[in-house]
Amino acid sequence: MPLSKKVIVARKLTHLWGIFLVYIALMFFIKTHVIMLILVLMIIYLAYLKTRKKIKVPFLEDFLNERMKEQVDFGPITYATGMIICLIIFKQEIALASIAILSVGDTFSGLIGFFYGKNKVPLNSKKTIEGSIAFFITALIAASFFVEFKLAFFGALIGTIVEVLPIEDDNLPIPIASGIVMSVV
Repeated sequence: MPLSKKVIVARKLTHLWGIFLVYIALMFFIKTHVIMLILVLMIIYLAYLKTRKKIKVPFLEDFLNERMKEQVDFGPITYATGMIICLIIFKQEIALASIAILSVGDTFSGLIGFFYGKNKVPLNSKKTIEGSIAFFITALIAASFFVEFKLAFFGALIGTIVEVLPIEDDNLPIPIASGIVMSVV
């Protein structure tokens, strides 16, 4: 059963919370506490997955289609794991830029690709050229808030390349690859 437009928009917009949550948390807490906060949220999500047959959480249930209700959706786990790894291995500004590339780029590539995408990427028929362009432009803008333009450019470029690869879940490799490139440029 295909997802409704409303559900797709809502799911994609939840990606934006990642960068805002981390950025705001880092304004008030040290990096270790932010990592612990993300881990606690992961545990809560995993506990929800374990009990969702018995306990229905309306907000979370709204994001799941019938196929997802039967399977475990590890997307939020890999998303949070990517944030944690970036916060651990990169300097704070690179970590924030990497998380922004995933959060903002993935959100807008999904929305633009879904609503306006007409031309499929040759390497991955699930992605569109329009969505990939949106990923690059929005990831570049978002990363530029945290690092100099040159680093943001290369981070967004690598993020875009990883995003079009035919991998099942790109929530982990996008921020890590982007962070590595921005660290060595």
